[in-house]
Amino acid sequence: MKALLTDSPVSYYQQLYTILRQELARGTWKPGERMPSEAELITIYGVSRITVRQAFELLVRPKAVQFQPQLILVSVGFDAHWRDPLAAAGLSLTGYDFIVRYLLQLAADCCGGKILFVLEGGYYREALHYGLLNLLNALTGREGCLDPLGPMPAPEQDVTNLLNRLAALHLRK
Repeated sequence: MKALLTDSPVSYYQQLYTILRQELARGTWKPGERMPSEAELITIYGVSRITVRQAFELLVRPKAVQFQPQLILVSVGFDAHWRDPLAAAGLSLTGYDFIVRYLLQLAADCCGGKILFVLEGGYYREALHYGLLNLLNALTGREGCLDPLGPMPAPEQDVTNLLNRLAALHLRK
């Protein structure tokens, strides 16, 4: 992958967006293949999480708006929480909250706010409790996130690669 230009007038997130778009166009990642995660992109390019998320925003939002879904369906599984005994995928309640609020804004932009969240899993009671509470707070427009469990002791696993794969599969031209 190309390096970001530190002396360029183009922002890092726009440079990263251009690189990722070129790699997608080249077929570097086939539909269903894993792209680098948010954490990996941070390491590879030496940028912040915000920079990676801004680049991702430029990749996904225009395609979703262009696609014009009538409804967004979300299967909410809190078993990806780092304390969950089954999956333990490393996601925090703060990470869930970010995803929920991103999807709510995307639904507002794409389909008049029509979005359906269906609970499908989660086996650590406290994560399930606070995850649902945060989801309801986001749905009712309340700000903030309750995360008494905090981040995973090890670096938090990112779900950006999953979102990128979904974008590559479903939001292609």
